[in-house]
Amino acid sequence: MTPRQAETSLARFVLAMVLLYVPLKIWFSVSYGLNNLFYLVDIVGMALLLWGALRSLDARPDLAPGVLCAGIAWTTSNAWRATAWHVDAFRQGVTIDGGSGVIWTLGAITIIALVCLAITLLLIVESRRTSP
Repeated sequence: MTPRQAETSLARFVLAMVLLYVPLKIWFSVSYGLNNLFYLVDIVGMALLLWGALRSLDARPDLAPGVLCAGIAWTTSNAWRATAWHVDAFRQGVTIDGGSGVIWTLGAITIIALVCLAITLLLIVESRRTSP
């Protein structure tokens, strides 16, 4: 698979995830309030992911993973924070809506996001190598 094919696949995957992420996040966040600061952090992540994926697809045949990488990095750090917060709360005996299933789900999302981040970082390195 060429770097361009990898970036296109990743951008399409990110677009699909954004289509799931946005309505699910709104649905889960309504009870906390859509003006919650943590929800606002998610909005920035959603915007960066959408912008990065569209920018990446628009740049074909060139590589343009920069904004996509920023969106994935932002979202990965937010997922990491949420996972760590839930694990810490669980260890302290706090009742978590959804129980340990939420922790496992967040952990899986965080791992997937870290893999996507590694791919975009490699694509950035590759784009620097192949640029004139």
